[in-house]
Amino acid sequence: MNLSKGHILIIEDQVEIASIWSEMLAYFGYSYEWAADGKAGIQQIEQGTFDLIITDIHMPVLDGYGVLEHLKTRHPDQLVMVSTGHLDEDEKLEKYNVHRVLHKPYNMMEVIQSFDDLW
Repeated sequence: MNLSKGHILIIEDQVEIASIWSEMLAYFGYSYEWAADGKAGIQQIEQGTFDLIITDIHMPVLDGYGVLEHLKTRHPDQLVMVSTGHLDEDEKLEKYNVHRVLHKPYNMMEVIQSFDDLW
């Protein structure tokens, strides 16, 4: 599967980081949508179809664990990556179907390679 034809949802509360994602995804030709918190992300998940969801963990309103719990019960086959600045998250994420944990700060070439590795 060629992800450049795919559609990605970014769930990230920090505008600066969402902007970095937007620029990187646009540069590499990916289509994407952005949600500023987990609650808005779940609304978009239920209204659309996404080839990949990338969610932050620590967000207001509803955190990334809430998003992951929703995906686990309602969309268990959804490809998901987690974005976090906390190195201690990996063990907590084991009970969810997370395909990759991306640690901030990002190396964009590694991020692109991780997309390729999914397929």
